[in-house]
Amino acid sequence: MEENIRVKNRIAEAFLKLLENCSIEDAETITISEITSGAGVSRMAYYRNFKSKSDIVDYFLTETLWKELSNN
Repeated sequence: MEENIRVKNRIAEAFLKLLENCSIEDAETITISEITSGAGVSRMAYYRNFKSKSDIVDYFLTETLWKELSNN
C-alpha cells in the first residue's frame, strides 16, 4: 500500500513539474511517456493508478486538501 502511494505521488509530482513549463492550454500535449519518464515508473504503473491526466490532478488536489484539513 505504501509503495502504491509513493508511485502515485511520483507520477503526480512529475506531471506537475511538466505543467510548470507549459500553459494550461498545452497540458494535453504532455505525453504519458514524459510523465512516466519523469516519475521513473513504467507505463503499466501509470495505468494501474490513473486512467487519465485529469485523474492525476484530482488525486493531487484531494491529497493536498486532506493533508491541510488533517493539520487543522
